[in-house]
Amino acid sequence: MKKNFLWSLLMALCAFGTGTAADYGMPPEIQQGNILHCFNWPITTVKAELPSIAAAGFGSVQLSPLQRPDIQVGYAWHDLYRPYDLAFKGSAGMGSEQDLRELCAEAATYGIKVIVDVVANHVDKTAGYHDTWWDANGRVRWNGGINYGDRYSITHGQLGDYGDVNSEDAGVIARGKAYVEFLKDCGVKGVRWDAAKHIGLPSEGCGFWSAVTSVPGVWHYGEILDAPGPSASIIKEYTSMMSVTDNKYSNGAARENGGLPYGYGGSWVVDYSVPDTKLVYWAESHDTYSNDEWSQNVDQSVIDRAYAAMACRNGATALYLARPTTKGFNNIKVGKGTDAYRGKAVTEVNKFRNVMVGRADWFENGGNACSITRENGGAVIVAKGSGHVSVANGGGYCPAGTYTDRVSGGTFTVTATTISGNVGSSGIAVIYNDGTQPDPDPDPDPDPVQGKLYILGNLPGNAGWSSTPGTGFEMTYADGKYTATGVTFTAAANETKCYFNLSDFVGSTWDALNASANRYGAPAESTAVSLGTAMPVTKYAANVSASGCKSWIVDPGAYNITVDLKAMTMTVTAATVEPQKPVYVYYDGNWTPSLYVYIDNNTNMTSWDATPAMTKDTNTGYYRYELPEKFRNSYVIFKNDSWQYPGANQTGLRVQGKSMIFHHGTYTWEEYKDVYTPTAVGEIVSASVSVSTRQGAVVVSGLEGETLVVAGIDGRLYYNGAVTGTAEVAVAPGIYVVSVAGHASRLLVR
Repeated sequence: MKKNFLWSLLMALCAFGTGTAADYGMPPEIQQGNILHCFNWPITTVKAELPSIAAAGFGSVQLSPLQRPDIQVGYAWHDLYRPYDLAFKGSAGMGSEQDLRELCAEAATYGIKVIVDVVANHVDKTAGYHDTWWDANGRVRWNGGINYGDRYSITHGQLGDYGDVNSEDAGVIARGKAYVEFLKDCGVKGVRWDAAKHIGLPSEGCGFWSAVTSVPGVWHYGEILDAPGPSASIIKEYTSMMSVTDNKYSNGAARENGGLPYGYGGSWVVDYSVPDTKLVYWAESHDTYSNDEWSQNVDQSVIDRAYAAMACRNGATALYLARPTTKGFNNIKVGKGTDAYRGKAVTEVNKFRNVMVGRADWFENGGNACSITRENGGAVIVAKGSGHVSVANGGGYCPAGTYTDRVSGGTFTVTATTISGNVGSSGIAVIYNDGTQPDPDPDPDPDPVQGKLYILGNLPGNAGWSSTPGTGFEMTYADGKYTATGVTFTAAANETKCYFNLSDFVGSTWDALNASANRYGAPAESTAVSLGTAMPVTKYAANVSASGCKSWIVDPGAYNITVDLKAMTMTVTAATVEPQKPVYVYYDGNWTPSLYVYIDNNTNMTSWDATPAMTKDTNTGYYRYELPEKFRNSYVIFKNDSWQYPGANQTGLRVQGKSMIFHHGTYTWEEYKDVYTPTAVGEIVSASVSVSTRQGAVVVSGLEGETLVVAGIDGRLYYNGAVTGTAEVAVAPGIYVVSVAGHASRLLVR
């Protein structure tokens, strides 16, 4: 089976119906790009602006609520947030159902997704007059104001004088789900939920979120301002079903620090371990501008700097407010806002984000300037003013060389540790190489980049050729070479040989991979592997077509593979494979879950309704399930009759040939390892060994074959093995025990 050919054919067929989408390089998923908030814009105005929005690199547009039929151009903005119904209500001011359908269809030709803001927590106090449905069965509650120190009051009290919707009512739940289904049918790809923290969770006896987020093919994010309640930890239950806003972190950059974030992430990331793929950032929101709050008096340039520092990240998406042309709570009306979104700096940041999909990011704050680097990609530099800056090349992610700033045209010099150059008047610089600039390192014999390298091919379960290439086999880098030990290839049905090639990037789709990855393969298609021989490797640069990277073929079996990207050679030898250890999925929690296991949309272990129950392991006290061999490279979802994690329409948790454990209390997913108890804790005494930390890692250098152990203070093992040279062990912030040759010490990772 020649997967490259098949995928090329598929993409060729799809291209006939995609219009101009490919011309703008929009990422395939909303979370992977940035969002333009077309605040108060009529639907037809958004449609007319699509060419400019696409040119500015926004992957999505967000519309204001469409739930009142009386809205006219010139109505106050806050009228849109006092709906008459939990349903679409066309109006002369905002547009008709046909307008919405035409917008979604036209947006799709640019690769732009449409998001609609939905108000589900409350209705206008006159809603019953306009729709008598609300007057029956207690669907609206009048419980008085909200006590923000009481979670029940937060979910059952009134926002202002609006009636609180009874979100626990079955009819309300059905109405909310029906609205989402209607929007999806119109072509809408995402929903923003206003006042989401005021609607209860499944653990609180409210089934609203479970129902509305169960509609497949729709992305969701909820407005969570400050904290969801006295116990902010319930944010993890929200993020099991949707992305959420982080307004404290977002607002701080523009409000308090001249456009620079204080650190990598806010409390959701630092204190509650919410993954950044579940976050929505902004520099300002429609509330901070239109409610006569702080941002209406902040210069647009400061807002743009704060936006740039957040919109270039790997996981979190960012929202850019198209500011109204006026100020004042009652002066801001329905109609088009300013064109600041078209600015050069904003545009180049968006394009940077789109090119860098899936590449790890690193944030460094130098006080008056910060840098956000993307692995094997480039950097965005944000300064409080213009002029010369020298900032850290975080993680060494930005390849060394000389770059041209895509915003100002200035020159930047990048080394392994620093990025230096002149920032223009915007305070924003964007540097990267996407093939339109000279290679930043013209050395014809460059040192290999110590980045990632993955094997794609006929791996167990067809993981490397599946519809989710993120399941490729990750190689190990050391001493200038990449190695993989005991890689097992399994021929596809009706095939006798196995195909494989290499990539320095994996993504959620083949489109994302081919757009961003450097591919490495054979000089000709179906080149047979010669065992024990250093065979030539051909580089196929980023934006290679699906059929452009040629594959090697090998007999089914287990192999050791070594790749030298300096010499551009690959050596394959037969591997002696020991009997495989069982691969278990563990569950640490109070529920009794079952387990849905899948590789891609077409390959699952059982149907959704027939998932196997996990059983409690008496030795560990955890629930566990042993994965069949075919599904050792797979994704899993924990579920029971009323709960699932990850939530509806979210990608499952990845298993890559090793036992994993899910901790329900903290919503963390990590490799399961036996615990470690050090024999003694003092100070590591060695003239050669150095122990230090950096953001998210323990670094130990000067090792000469000693056994290194890194463990948490709870005994959980993170690394155990002999090391020569330097070891860098990725860990979460916390206290760890580091042991070298029997000598141990404690240290704090911030």
